[in-house]
Amino acid sequence: MASNGYVKSVSQDPAIMPIPFTSSLGRVAGHSRVAVYGHSPTPGAGTDVWEGASAYPFQTVASKLEILSASANDTAAGTGARTMMITGLDANFNPLSEVITMNGVTPVQSVGTYLRVNGLNIMTSGSGHTNAGDITLRLTGAGATQAIARAGYGYAKSCVYTVPANMTLLVTDVLPECGGTTVTTGIVFGFTRVDPTLQVQITNEYTTLPGAVLQRTIITGAVVPATYAITIRMTKLNGAPTEGFASLNGILVDNTQLT
Repeated sequence: MASNGYVKSVSQDPAIMPIPFTSSLGRVAGHSRVAVYGHSPTPGAGTDVWEGASAYPFQTVASKLEILSASANDTAAGTGARTMMITGLDANFNPLSEVITMNGVTPVQSVGTYLRVNGLNIMTSGSGHTNAGDITLRLTGAGATQAIARAGYGYAKSCVYTVPANMTLLVTDVLPECGGTTVTTGIVFGFTRVDPTLQVQITNEYTTLPGAVLQRTIITGAVVPATYAITIRMTKLNGAPTEGFASLNGILVDNTQLT
């Protein structure tokens, strides 16, 4: 037995592949890949990398959501997005998802109640093959926006992810980028954990410049426990960056695999 008590083998697979690959392919029980991609159209210090251009509005109570588009073509028989999938977590941080049929500029309410939103993606579309307008997911009654899928992209660019109950996220890769043209422009990005009570902890920070892609591979992995959220937050701006981008990649592990 190893000195730390870990005896579980992650794979009995005869194919020899790195664990991130086998996790992505579903070849290791209790392991799956997580990848989130974010964009900020108006960077600001203290804001997260998502389309909402603010610190992400995490909720403390599970709530119904509503979805609507800026275009009447995003509807059940339209040329744009016809159905969208919400993926998130319920009041107990357990996974929850559903597919909603769009109704253009008229809000459509979710069936489930969501404490966290981890994704918003197009499922079916008309002849345009993507969403015609910006699609907004928000709390019912024109409440706080939880995700925005910009026209033509088909998914919400949010570098925000909450770890489900009884799971652990091992972040393996962080990629922040800064939009702009001048050498005096830049963004400092912070690797940010948010606990279930919404307390914030910013650890590593990464300084970026326009046109210089910065990628950090975390060899040993950054551990994010169950019910914690992870974001990439802009902590400082230099000059006037035009956009902020960030992605996170990692392996989601069922905690039964760690005992």
